[in-house]
This record gives sequence, structure tokens and C-alpha cells, in this order.
Amino acid sequence: LTIQSGGSVESQGGIFYLGCPAKIYGSINATNVKVNIGTPEIYIGENGSIKATETGYFNSAQVFNYGVLSAGKLEFIKTTVLNKSYIENCEDILINGSQIFNYGDVKFNGTLATNNNTGTASFINHYQATLAGSTWNNGASVYNDGLVQLTDFYNTAVGEIYNSCAFIIRNEFTFVNLILDNGSITSDWSQTANEWLPVPTITCNQKVDVKMRNSSIIKADNFILGNAPNNIVGEQGEISMIKIRQLTLKNNGKTSISGNLVFEREDTNEYRQLDVTCATTGYDESKHSIESCSGIINGGNEGGDPSDPEFPIIVEDATNYTFAFEDNWPTYGDFDLNDIVATIDKVTFAQHEDGSVGTYTLNGTLQAVGANKKLGLGIQFLGFAASNVVELKGIVEGVTSNSTPLGFEANQSNPVIIICNDAHRFIGNSENDRSYVNTLANNSNNKNGAKFEISIEFRKGAVQPKDLNINQLDVFAISKEADTKTKRIEIHVAGHAPTDLGNTKLFGQGNDQSSVEEQRYYLSSENLAWGIVIPTDFAWPLEYKNIKDVYTDFVSWVTTGGKENKDWYNNHNGQVFKK
Repeated sequence: LTIQSGGSVESQGGIFYLGCPAKIYGSINATNVKVNIGTPEIYIGENGSIKATETGYFNSAQVFNYGVLSAGKLEFIKTTVLNKSYIENCEDILINGSQIFNYGDVKFNGTLATNNNTGTASFINHYQATLAGSTWNNGASVYNDGLVQLTDFYNTAVGEIYNSCAFIIRNEFTFVNLILDNGSITSDWSQTANEWLPVPTITCNQKVDVKMRNSSIIKADNFILGNAPNNIVGEQGEISMIKIRQLTLKNNGKTSISGNLVFEREDTNEYRQLDVTCATTGYDESKHSIESCSGIINGGNEGGDPSDPEFPIIVEDATNYTFAFEDNWPTYGDFDLNDIVATIDKVTFAQHEDGSVGTYTLNGTLQAVGANKKLGLGIQFLGFAASNVVELKGIVEGVTSNSTPLGFEANQSNPVIIICNDAHRFIGNSENDRSYVNTLANNSNNKNGAKFEISIEFRKGAVQPKDLNINQLDVFAISKEADTKTKRIEIHVAGHAPTDLGNTKLFGQGNDQSSVEEQRYYLSSENLAWGIVIPTDFAWPLEYKNIKDVYTDFVSWVTTGGKENKDWYNNHNGQVFKK
């Protein structure tokens, strides 16, 4: 069955039986919709919808939803669901032996449940996806990389909970096995208290196994454990936190809290069966700050008497970012992404008392040049206007320019600084020497890289910290200088437009599928990119080694826009440059 855009099926009263594969670009509006056993695929298009006022029943089906799916009661029996849009206006949802992969919004007013405890049901809530409703009540496994917002969460028998973002529970959270990886379990944000509130009750009557890593937090008024033995362990990364007002142990077995944790607790109840070997403080007394995807969950207590801060306040971002480029755009070439490799090593800015940025300093390094032609490196700033700059200075192309301010490029809408027009010369080669640098193993021409520094002073109140984050920093390579006929050829990180001096005539040529009209830049027809940024130190491929072969998860990461295999750069076949 295919319902084209604008077409509809209306079924009032009784049951509308959908017993065949279906593509819905229009709408099905019915009292009840029943998808029979063995239906291979139900596809709901971007503007399509299936809406049942009473029951939507899917048995042994595959559902691909890019539109709207809703029902008074929505039942999935042994069904796989991919939701890229909206499942909404549901009172209850049943997921019996089903798998839900949510990239959009799932919203319900009543209960999301399963009628078994076999552990065969699972709900995967991906990055920026939302699950919102009243009560979760089943024995399913949960993976959350987005937002789960419920009144009550009961998962008392089987299934593992993995949370790397936000669980917001307004009343009670019940669990057995729990892994937090930069995840938080709290109640709602309080505008009055200016903080994330604790969950009123977190409880478990089974043997508890909790692993917390990378700045995770559990925040509760009452933490109740009804069985034993219980193990709560802080693992790798930034320290995690359990912050509770009252701990209640209802058994005589051992409860162990250990590892890379700080345990904040308000009550002073003593339990012989409690073994705490991690850091401990009173409630709100720890100095540690906990930050997850929801922002700062716990600000930390610095102690001492409050005083007025001294301005300017110096803020430092020591995160390393690596930018890697392939110079053969718009064709793939050898696609080793090592023709220009540069890092942003440190960013520092001084804040005025109004929170705006005074002086911004960027330190970077040209790490590698893997081409035998003349290349350049530049930075386009997307978050501020040149008119807001009081002074620009720094060390560029090896020349200290402290007395005479550097200038932004003329005829540019955004501020643009050219770090170097000749990357080989800048990194240390002699004049016109195009030998590779730091892309061949054990090569006598390898060097330490060339450092650069840029310092920008802004007018007070003109530029905010958010205007200078990494998303507003467009580092780009220049593969051919301008001549009398054409503009220069620039290569930017996927998604960034060229500067006003960049050539757009090659858009759509070779392997490129850029489009100014679609605001699609430096992406191929396969969604591959000629420029990438990695939020850490990066071992770039050796010369002539295709990055797709060296990093096998790279293709999945780049073609999904960074949604899959986010840690692709941690696994390579050894064919990388090592300093």
C-alpha cells in the first residue's frame, strides 16, 4: 500500500487492518489500526502520519517513522521501530519484546510498559532525542544519549540502564543495574534555587551494581537500598558524585561505595554494613564541580568567605583540537587527510565584569605538511565583527608583531587571518623546498611543528564567550593562491562556507557536491569531507594511506554527520604518524 502526499485513508469505528508493506506519505486516520503478524515494513514519510484515536497495534513489524505516529494506546509486539520524528499524543505505550531506536521525540501521558520481564525489550534514546511522559514501568534495557524526562521510572527486575546524558525524574527512580558515563540523574531545574533539584526517592530492592565515570552524578533526597551486596564504583575520567540527603539501608548485607567518587551526604546515620572508601563530605561541602550534557549539575563549594571577584577574570580552554585537510579538493586524491594538519593547543580569554570578553588569545601549531605543492593556512572568525576589535597582534609566519597591529584580510565579510601562505616555509623547510614534513615515518625532514599565536582585544560589551567557541572558529587550508583570473582555492571543514575570497566555481565538480543554495559545503556525494576537526590530539595517516583504511570507523562517523562512531579516532591500523 502506498498513500501519496495529500492522500488519506479514513476509518471510523472498528479496526483498520494493515496487512501488507506500506509507505505512508499522506495519512491514515482511524479508530484502531492493526498491523498483522509478518508485515515486513511500515514506512511513514516526512509529511506522513498514522493516527489512531484508540489503539495502534504493531505485531512482528518494522516501523520507520519520519512523520507522525500516534494512538490512544500504542502497542509494539516483537517490533523494531526507528523513530526519526514524532511519536506523540499517546496515553500508553507497550513495548513487549520490541526495540525502539529514537532519534526524535517520543511523548506519552500515561505509562510506557512491557508485559514481560524477559529483558528482550529495549529503548535506545540517541543524541538530542527526547523521551517524555509520566511513568516508565517495565523490565527493559535503556540506552540514553539524549533526554529522558518522566515523573516515575520503575525498572525493578531485568535490563540494564546506560545513561550518558540526562535522566530527569520528578518523583521516584527505581533500578537494578546502572551505568552512568557523563550522565546525570536529577529532578527538574529550579529557577528559584538556581540548581538541579534532587530526585525525591531513588530506590532498589535488588542487588545493586552501579558504575559511574566521566563526571557523572546521582542527586537524591532519599537513597534506599533494600538488598545486598551492593557495589557502587567510580571509574575512569573526571571524578563522579553521589549527592544525597538521606541514605537508607534495609538489610544486613554489605554496601560498598568506592573508586573515583565523592560521596556527599547530609544525614549521619551509621551502618555497620556500609563500606565507604571514596572521598566523602557533608551535603554541599565538596569542592568538585560536576558537568554533564545538561550543563553544570553541581557547582562545587570553593569554601572561604565570599568576596568580590577581581577583573578581568582569566578563563582558559586547554582542550586540543586537530584540523586535518586533504588538498585535492574537489577530487578525493589519496584522501590521507594529512596535507595540512594544524592544532589549536590553547585558548585563553579575559572577561570584563559584564561577562564580555576583553582579550582573546589563541595558541596553535602547524603540525604537518603532506603535499608537494605550495599550501597555506588561515582562520575565519564567525562569531564577531572586525569593527568590535580594538587591537590585533601576535606571532605569525615567525615574525613578532607586537608594536604594529596585524591586520585582517581586506574585502572580507568576516574577520580572516592568514597564518601562512607557504606552509612548507613556515614549518621550517628552506625556500621552495616542497618536501613532506611529519607525514613519513623516520623521515630526516620531520620537524617539531611551527607555533603561532594570535591575540585580539575587543571593545567592552561587544563579544561574549559563546562567540569564540570552537564552532565559531573556521580553520581552513589554501591549496592554490588567487591569480588574475580566479579566486584562491580554499578547503574548509565540512559545513563551513568559503571566505569571500574563496573560489566557488569548483562546487559540484569532481567528487564534490557543495551547493550555495542548499548551504552545503565541502561534502562529497558520499557525504565525505575534505576537512575535519577532532576534539583531541590526533594521529594522522601516513603519506598515501587513505584515512578510510587507516580508521575503519571514519566513514560511518563522517557520513552520519558525527552521530555514529564518535570515538572513531581511537582505533587505527597502525599506519599513522607518531611523533
